[in-house]
Amino acid sequence: MLFKYWRKRRIVIDIAVLIPLLLYGVLAERASWLPKMRKIYPSEAHSLTYSPDSKLLICAGTVSQHIGVQLLDAQTLQSLHPLYSPEKGWPLALSPDFKLVASAYDEGDVYSHDGLYSYEARACIVLNDAITGKLLRTRTQSCGLSAIAFSPQGNLLASGADSCGPGMVGGSTGEWTLWRVQSHDLRGPLLSNGDQVSCIAFAPDGKSVVAGVYEGVLKLWNTQSGQLLKTLDVATRRRPFSEIYAVTFAPNGKIIASGYDNNQIWLWDVATGKPVQVCTGHTKAVVAIAFAPDSKVVASGSADGTIKLWDVFSGQVIRTLRAPHGVVHSIAFAPNGQTLASGYGDGTVALWRIK
Repeated sequence: MLFKYWRKRRIVIDIAVLIPLLLYGVLAERASWLPKMRKIYPSEAHSLTYSPDSKLLICAGTVSQHIGVQLLDAQTLQSLHPLYSPEKGWPLALSPDFKLVASAYDEGDVYSHDGLYSYEARACIVLNDAITGKLLRTRTQSCGLSAIAFSPQGNLLASGADSCGPGMVGGSTGEWTLWRVQSHDLRGPLLSNGDQVSCIAFAPDGKSVVAGVYEGVLKLWNTQSGQLLKTLDVATRRRPFSEIYAVTFAPNGKIIASGYDNNQIWLWDVATGKPVQVCTGHTKAVVAIAFAPDSKVVASGSADGTIKLWDVFSGQVIRTLRAPHGVVHSIAFAPNGQTLASGYGDGTVALWRIK
């Protein structure tokens, strides 16, 4: 009897010890994923870029109807230095060395004739010194720009347009253009194409550029020859696709990820041009995409307010991150792979500890 009594007591003691340990483990895991957050802008935090050493975070967001660019401490999110902020202009891109800001603004006009409306789009691409704000160069295009990006080497600038005039509102053609960045100047255009572009991204080696085109098509171009290398087309397989909101290359250059307004993320093999995974789980459009430095994980930010981390090889969701700050407009992995930064519709920036 005494043996049975002590055995029961031991079981009770073991359970009493085990439950707190299990709870501690669960709470510790959850705490490790709680983000550090700070409201940086009155409204949207549009873009986030880490410095190569992961110590600085460049953030661009909306301030009083214009774009404000801030240099933040990547650990504390404290503002270190305001960079040049164009009074008007979006999209916006920062050169890899953080010395140049390229922005664009639309000066198009709407005309009415016999009850029909036409739109004549004009856009200015403006290059400024990121520290002093000094105007370095202005180039004009006959298109309203929707995307702009520097190559990783900083020697090329790609601009994409979703409308060119004159033409019918909502039915005009587009254009993407490649410029050479040389001695703080824009030379060119080197290449030009008549596609309606919603987003654009360079390969890590800068030798190719992918453009997200309306109707769910991705086009991959050689930046040196101007040759169309591949057309990555899901529209012919699974309609309807009406717009690609985000596109990016994996750091190893082997995979392209694209986010669509049907809430999906598609992963493409660059070598074959064929899809390798379709990631589903968001309930609203995917508007931001970023790869982890090892190219094994891709993060997606959605209008549903969540960030999902996906395994590239299986297409399965690893974790869902939630913060009550609205649409996820931007996401970026730190180059050291330890944190993920996210920008929200209310101007909040969050840091999530990944490792």
